[in-house]
Amino acid sequence: MYTSKFQQSVIAAMAHGALYKSGRKRAHMSSAYISKWLRVLSNISAGLLILGTGLLVSLLLYQGMFYSQSMSPVPQKYWRPLFQACRLNMHGFIPGSCHPDDVNSTGEIPWTSMGAQLAIDFVRNATDPDVFVTTCLHGASNESTWVAIVLLVAEATFPQCNPVGKQLILGMAVLETVANDEFPLGAYLVSTFSDGTPIDPVQIDTTNSGHFTVDQSVVKTIVATNGTRLHAPWDQRNYVTSLNSLNRLFFMRLWVRRQRILLCRHDHVGQLAPR
Repeated sequence: MYTSKFQQSVIAAMAHGALYKSGRKRAHMSSAYISKWLRVLSNISAGLLILGTGLLVSLLLYQGMFYSQSMSPVPQKYWRPLFQACRLNMHGFIPGSCHPDDVNSTGEIPWTSMGAQLAIDFVRNATDPDVFVTTCLHGASNESTWVAIVLLVAEATFPQCNPVGKQLILGMAVLETVANDEFPLGAYLVSTFSDGTPIDPVQIDTTNSGHFTVDQSVVKTIVATNGTRLHAPWDQRNYVTSLNSLNRLFFMRLWVRRQRILLCRHDHVGQLAPR
């Protein structure tokens, strides 16, 4: 049978349309089809989980998961007066000048050794007059459970722990306890801040509180219970402990050290506590 060219093109167009229509049919919900999409969703979920884990670890690192430190300033208004009795010369505390309770805070031998160290730190010479030493209690308040003894040294008279306005002093020293590998049973740590020593500022970055500028010209000395003295670095840790968490999976070390924070023209003693 003869077919014109027009009929042939119509038949070809109909066949093409039929093929095109058959190609647009929805796939059957077979097990292979479902498995394919389940694998796709599983891969997407795994990728999101990895991304979320990375973000979480980054956040923990930023918050100090492996190393963090914080600074807790302790202004002078929290100091409490103890005694105004000690006198200091080139050899140390003048015998019999200190209040018995001052001496009993460490024992006579460590207290005498500390006085000799203070005479060195404040550069007392034979021609210098005896100076006055006031002891103040630092800490042991409702806000803290730790305590330290602050010794204020002045030339003219006994300085005040809580002065009204300015007062001239030669410097100050902080007496506290320390425990490390050399002194596992404990010793005393004396931190001396002398006005005769040029300030040597250094910046310390904390985890959550920005940065602080502290004075690294402080002289630190460990005084043993038998009177032995050992020079310590300016960032000596006076309390170190180790602990485990999460069923001993993570080993942590905690320590505390004391610094003098420099605030413009003024300064005060604070605690630096890396955790």
